[in-house]
Amino acid sequence: MVAKAEKLYKRQGERIFYSDEMVRKITNDIANVSLDLQPGNKLFIQFHPGAEQFKEGLVRIARERGVEIRIQEYDPIKKAKELKKLEAGQQHDFSGDVAEFKESADWAEKVAYLYAYENPQAFQDVDQTILKSYNTALGEIKRNVANNKRRILTHLPTLAEAKIEKMSFKNYVQMFYEACNRDWEKVIEAQDILIDEILNPGKNLELFADFDKEKQEYRTHLTMSIEGMTFANSTIYANYPGSEVFSAPVAGIISGKLTLPYSVMFAGKKLPNLSLVFEKGKVISHSVEGNPELENFVTSVLDSDEGARQVGEVAFGTNPSFYKPMLNALFVEKVGGSFHIAIGESYKMKKYAGRDVNVDNGVESSHHIHEDLTRMMTSKFGGGKVVLDGNPIQENGIFKDSRLAILNPTN
Repeated sequence: MVAKAEKLYKRQGERIFYSDEMVRKITNDIANVSLDLQPGNKLFIQFHPGAEQFKEGLVRIARERGVEIRIQEYDPIKKAKELKKLEAGQQHDFSGDVAEFKESADWAEKVAYLYAYENPQAFQDVDQTILKSYNTALGEIKRNVANNKRRILTHLPTLAEAKIEKMSFKNYVQMFYEACNRDWEKVIEAQDILIDEILNPGKNLELFADFDKEKQEYRTHLTMSIEGMTFANSTIYANYPGSEVFSAPVAGIISGKLTLPYSVMFAGKKLPNLSLVFEKGKVISHSVEGNPELENFVTSVLDSDEGARQVGEVAFGTNPSFYKPMLNALFVEKVGGSFHIAIGESYKMKKYAGRDVNVDNGVESSHHIHEDLTRMMTSKFGGGKVVLDGNPIQENGIFKDSRLAILNPTN
């Protein structure tokens, strides 16, 4: 039973204090399942100021278990202000800025990122040359952690995000907590069936959206090969809350058009109605609601390096508690009845959640570009279809196999 949202937090001025129940639930899941903290482990925690309660809860559990701990507070709002003071249009060396982060990440066996975005668009107005250099320095460390260490990333609800999503904070917290409070064992079982019996044996994948409408401008149709690739079963092993299966398409093949008829976050900017056209594995054209400034921004990201126009991930969201497009990148890629692709490099891990995986299609990005773009396929957002080797396996967000019901959207 999920507690009512008004009991999950209390507000004092502009500060939010989450309930003991919520802090305990999330930190216990992270310690016991996501990170499997054991005596003698080396744990690095990086947290945003708004996540201090959860940092303290995780530290308490870690100390009780004899885990070595390093902690770093990271404030995105403060960092964005620092970056805005730098000379625009110039390359800057950020190795010194991220030295503490790198040292602690290299030292750790396990890493927890506890984030709470008080201003999700803090970096929106930072000069793009500066932001790209900074993100490259950060991305190198984070990609090494993601590929080589046991790590968990969580985003906690904030007042700013609720406002952006045009939701009451009460409903936003409730949605988040319900997304956390799933029967993860049953989700794992269902996703194993989806992976082992359906996706992994497949070769040719087609993704459709908005095909039942007269207007063609929002239609999505992508074709790709997944032959030889395998999908990873992601619940709360790396993201919290989780629920997706992910892999990568064979490089050099994906073709078609991806439309996103709502706002998305892309490389730190909010973009309305982004669309991308692919040919032979690369983005060959794009548009952003006819906005030249934003289109030039997307061009600058896509031209970052050879891999920035390629696709390094394809995945399906399976968390029905998330049900709408959102700007929070962690939440939106988990939406039940959605798929997402990532522009940029692929993941390099060879094992995931204790199983051998092949999710590396060879796409590399020297700037560590990896931008997830999520497409809704439920009836409410125009419908869609997933076709594997000519056979529909999902329509309007609902999987055909009844054994996968726990993965389907409910509204």
